[in-house]
Amino acid sequence: MIGKVNILIKTKRGIVDIIFERKNKKAIIEIKDYKSKDISISQINQLNKYLEDCNCNLGFLICHERPKKDSFIIGRNKIFIIDNNRLDNIINFI
Repeated sequence: MIGKVNILIKTKRGIVDIIFERKNKKAIIEIKDYKSKDISISQINQLNKYLEDCNCNLGFLICHERPKKDSFIIGRNKIFIIDNNRLDNIINFI
């Protein structure tokens, strides 16, 4: 078993798609199925709020195409945007 996966977890400010736990660390994963538009700052801010609500500091946005800027640090939180072809990279970060 690689890790524990919880889906559709309710927080104070919304519903988290996935919480992935491995080796006593956890990451929040949000999946965006946008084919015709890029990830915007509002999706990044939404994920940051979920990180704060879940007392977690590592988050991933999964999308079809990775944008030019694919990582963000907001306070103590790290957010990475990866495309759906590189999902195995999540395990490397945890």
